[in-house]
Amino acid sequence: LSFITQSVILQSFSAIEKQETKSHVQRFVSQLDNEIEDVAATCRDWALSEETAGVFTETGIVEDPSEVFQPVSMKNLGINYIVLYNASGDRVFSETITSEGDTIPSVPPELDTIIHDSIIPEGMQTGIAGRRGISSLNNDPVILAGYPVAYGNQSDPHEGTMVMARLLDTSRIGDIDQMLQLDGSLVPYHGKEGTGVLAAHEAEAAQGG
Repeated sequence: LSFITQSVILQSFSAIEKQETKSHVQRFVSQLDNEIEDVAATCRDWALSEETAGVFTETGIVEDPSEVFQPVSMKNLGINYIVLYNASGDRVFSETITSEGDTIPSVPPELDTIIHDSIIPEGMQTGIAGRRGISSLNNDPVILAGYPVAYGNQSDPHEGTMVMARLLDTSRIGDIDQMLQLDGSLVPYHGKEGTGVLAAHEAEAAQGG
């Protein structure tokens, strides 16, 4: 009888542990979805702003945007990369905001590739409005979102694309873990080809502590 009782108890603990792990994973994925929507909302707001439209000239060339995309503001918003494309799909501005709030007038080449594989695919110079998700940048998870920017003559505007991205580095994952009281992690996902940007539940593997 003692062996039977012990077996029942161990099975009960195992079932509870599985339920807790599943709950932890669901909470982690839910927070990733919140991160994605936060980046998307930030990108949408900036894409619709007159300040962003104002950095484009009539010919689609970007004037000095340093006064528009203040690095401290972008850092506080959790934005690590900003990329602008004109109506022809040509990249006309790119910037990296470091964790210290400094700027680098470029982005990793792989990021441009991801954007063209997902948000601005071949044959769609103006991009897919509102596309957002998680991808992998040099084996680090990164959240991207893209929205159209109308510029030029308002009676017949051109439509470019703004992309903002947030790097989910060790520090940011640590912040999420601390907030949720979990020990989550992300690993690159290569199960789908050609989409580039995936939803949170497709793009990560999270382990709950």
